Amino acid sequence: MSTSRSLLAFLLHASAPAILVLASSSRARAESPETLPAIEVGPERAATGKARSTDPSAQSYVREQAQSTLKLAAPIHDVPLSVQFVTRRVIEERQALTVRQAIETVSGVESSNAFPGSLAFRIRGFNDAGANLRDGFRETSNQQDVQGIDRIEVLKGPASVLYGGSISSGGVVNIVTKTPLDANFVHVDIASGSYGLVRPTFDLNRDLLGDHSLLVRLDGAIDRSHTIKQFGEQENVFLNPSILWRATEQDTLLLRGQWFNSGFSYGAYQSPLATQTLALPLSFSYMDPNQSRSHKDAERVSLEWTHRFDSGVKLRVGMNVSDVNYSLGTDRFSRLTVAANGYTLSRSVQSGPAWVQDYDWQNELSGTFTTGPLQHDWLVGGEAYWSLNHTIGYAVTVPTLNLLYPVYDVAIGAPKLSSNTRSRVSDFSGYVQDFVTFAPHWRLLAGLRYDSITTSSLNQLSLTPWSINRAQKLSPRFGLTFEPLPETAFFFDWSNSFVPTTSMTSSGSSLPPSASQQWEVGVKQKAFDDRVQATLALYQLTRTNVPTTEAAS
Repeated sequence: MSTSRSLLAFLLHASAPAILVLASSSRARAESPETLPAIEVGPERAATGKARSTDPSAQSYVREQAQSTLKLAAPIHDVPLSVQFVTRRVIEERQALTVRQAIETVSGVESSNAFPGSLAFRIRGFNDAGANLRDGFRETSNQQDVQGIDRIEVLKGPASVLYGGSISSGGVVNIVTKTPLDANFVHVDIASGSYGLVRPTFDLNRDLLGDHSLLVRLDGAIDRSHTIKQFGEQENVFLNPSILWRATEQDTLLLRGQWFNSGFSYGAYQSPLATQTLALPLSFSYMDPNQSRSHKDAERVSLEWTHRFDSGVKLRVGMNVSDVNYSLGTDRFSRLTVAANGYTLSRSVQSGPAWVQDYDWQNELSGTFTTGPLQHDWLVGGEAYWSLNHTIGYAVTVPTLNLLYPVYDVAIGAPKLSSNTRSRVSDFSGYVQDFVTFAPHWRLLAGLRYDSITTSSLNQLSLTPWSINRAQKLSPRFGLTFEPLPETAFFFDWSNSFVPTTSMTSSGSSLPPSASQQWEVGVKQKAFDDRVQATLALYQLTRTNVPTTEAAS
């Protein structure tokens, strides 16, 4: 934990002077008159329904490309994959306050809270991995306020060819955060509602030198509310700073930071599933006001450097570090059981700290070349990824609760150490991708990735050595698109992926990663001057090597 915090602190402190030194050594800037930034309060829009003019990223319901997710600068209409977006305009006009609300507009995708405020997605029926994408980097920490989102990109189907293991068999959700724009503006908003909701937000963008070479953006939110249940409340504070520096005509540096602090009532999200409890009012609380609240502190820093060679080849180097610290209070139930009499509720608690850390380092070369009549949009990359998880649990007993005549303000039992576990994932990989246009109406997408992945786990209470699983996996993909008309495209796609496991057999042997394979055919249609995009797909997605618990003999 200290290592992670030291690295985050180093990146944050080291980057600021570097930006200032580089800015001072760049070319002379043209003088321009100083103007005050525009300030807007509330979601003001013209009667035509257009989004506010200060944020160009919120102008459209659709997008032409998903380069952050597909690593390909081609229209999604031409790519033989199912891709859907939630743009900033959709988020704002639906007044979505959470990522869960924003993702509701995407078919075949459901979200749930692994922890309150954390994100887990079920895509095409599968939720078998812990990592999502944020700005193209894998993260298992999954902390994001909707205020910092520019758009959400959803790639349906196995995605190991680009992102390796730890990604769900059904697809991947990539949350693309806000970055600086070529504009000066300040936008302030406030939302209020039921259960004491008060949510002020702001978005500040500034061109520091007046020539679009050094841009900064800072957006944030404070969110306070109660839950529908008694004794439930939460308070979130979110900040999302970013700096874009165009050092030369060929070099761009993008620095992102993020801080998310939250206090929440975990027990307000938990309820026993029983006939007796289903008949109780929704506001009925199974937790006691004397149970301590939970807290989390999430930090993230990412740095991307892009260099464009004179030949048109682009080099991208990206690094991402995220760190989430949980302090789970005595309000987190591990068991809620209704007794045979139908009204006595037994309550057990699992509290304690937990840490989740992610490190991702990506290096990619991409470009375009032709061989005869064929045009190739190619990508070659390598990635190193590490994820660490450490959880300490304390068992706490809470007095039983009479569902008919509840008595609160009871004494909470003393915590007793019950678990201390660690898990690690390391993944070293190389990948290639080629998007070939070989006729005016035909396009082919092919890719291949090799992963060398190690997963390990340790129960520090049992005094056993680390259990270690190692695997090497090839993840291919092949797709074909036929466009008989500019507005209509038929596509076919075959892909597979894998999800590593830390599970072992009863004899102590390692288990292979679970694998998935998908066959998909579909049609994409554009209409109304490309303002509407629709995809209809038929697919078969099969998962194998799924670890299951053996029945006790």
